[in-house]
Amino acid sequence: MANMTVIGNVLFYRMDLDDDLRRLATDGLRQEVDRLQDGDFAQHTDEKLVEQVVAKASMTPLEVAFDKATSKVEERTKGFRATKAIPFKGSRHLWDMKTNPRTINPPHGEIGIRELVIGKEVSEPDADPVKQYIDGVVAKLREYLDYQEAQIRQHNGNLPALALPLVQQRRVRLAKAADLRKKLEE
Repeated sequence: MANMTVIGNVLFYRMDLDDDLRRLATDGLRQEVDRLQDGDFAQHTDEKLVEQVVAKASMTPLEVAFDKATSKVEERTKGFRATKAIPFKGSRHLWDMKTNPRTINPPHGEIGIRELVIGKEVSEPDADPVKQYIDGVVAKLREYLDYQEAQIRQHNGNLPALALPLVQQRRVRLAKAADLRKKLEE
């Protein structure tokens, strides 16, 4: 297998998913609470407001349709380009985010707008192991996507408990501001 070129870049590597989720759970929630209008507090319960801000600070894991993947083999000079294009839904940036746990050898692929392309360019004599390589990448993708889903599910589950005190604190601040305004108008 001397003349093989892996297609794409390292996936699940450049950014840290935990860092992004922590930012959403702190700064993101606080910003969403601060974006609520004064009238929202008059019209809705804390629980309803928590639902609103949690919906905006939640993250959705990638949805990958392995069953809809398409394979392609193209001739190249003295070899082939063998690929599998796998459709997905979700933020393409999630392909770049490190998961917990992770392996020392993450998968490679080309991230398109709505599909991930995996594969290799190989010389003709080295073509046989390509299927095994692609199957291995698919297995690693499934593993990393499971890690990602678990992290995101935990993050989303923690958000209501984190958002409630922020909503309550904002409600108290708004009430104090209204009281001060009344005193100033006396």
